[in-house]
Amino acid sequence: MQADRPVPRAGRFLFRSSHSIIVQLVAMALCLMGSSNALAQSHEVIHFDFTPDTSFSLLGGTIVTPPDGTLDLGAGRISVEATAPGVLIPGGVFIFDSLEIAGTVSKDVFGAAQIDGDYAASQSAPLVGTLAPAMNGGNFSADLALNVNIVLGCVGSGCSSLGFPISDIGLSLLSVSFLSVTDLAVSGNARITANFPIEVDGVLGTLDLIGVEVSRSFVVPEPGTFILVAAGLLGLAAQRRPARRLCGRATSMCKGS
Repeated sequence: MQADRPVPRAGRFLFRSSHSIIVQLVAMALCLMGSSNALAQSHEVIHFDFTPDTSFSLLGGTIVTPPDGTLDLGAGRISVEATAPGVLIPGGVFIFDSLEIAGTVSKDVFGAAQIDGDYAASQSAPLVGTLAPAMNGGNFSADLALNVNIVLGCVGSGCSSLGFPISDIGLSLLSVSFLSVTDLAVSGNARITANFPIEVDGVLGTLDLIGVEVSRSFVVPEPGTFILVAAGLLGLAAQRRPARRLCGRATSMCKGS
C-alpha cells in the first residue's frame, strides 16, 4: 500500500517538528500492538489426500478416470479459525487452497476410438468463505479457480463424432457455493466431498472431488515481531521527549521543535 503513496522529498523529513514525530511514533506503536491480536488469529490447518477416491468423467460417464486412466497426484488443504485444537469457530474464516490433481486418461470406446492423454489442474487462488454454523463445510460466494492443462489425443473412426481429440489449457472457473466436510472437528477424521460440473473443450463431464485427512496442525501466527517493533517505536518516542525538554527555548531552532 505504501508504494501507492508519493515518495517524500528528503527535506520534508529533515524539518518536521519533534512533536509531530513523537505523535506519529506513538500512533504507529499503538496501532501495531492493537492489530497484533487480529493478525495472531489461530487456525486449524488440515491437509487432504485426494488420490484414493477422486475421479472425473466425460461423455456422460463413458470415460471415468480412474479406472480409465490414473490419478497420480491429489492434494489440498483447508484452514479454519479455531481457539484451540479441534475447537473451531462457526462463521469464522474458511479457506480452501493448494488443490492439485494430475494423472492420465486411457480409454477404448467401443473399439471405435482409443483416447489417451494427460491432465493436470492446480488452484490459482485461495477460495475464501465462512465456516457453516453446523461446522460441516464452507460457504462461498466465489468460484474455484484452477489452472488447467489437459490434452487428450484420439485414434479411430469414432474420434470426430465423440468430439476428440480435445485440449484445454489455461484458467478454468468451477462454480461452488458449499464445500462439504464431515467430522471437521475430529482430528484424523475430516473428509471433503464435492461434485463439480466441468467442460473440457466442449466435452461435458463432472469432477467428483473426495479427500481424506492426512494431517493437521494448530497454528498461531506469532505476534512477537509486531510487538517488538511497537516497543521499539515507543522507546524511540520516549527518548525524544527528554531531548526536547533539555533543549528548552534557548535557540530559535528549539522553538521550532
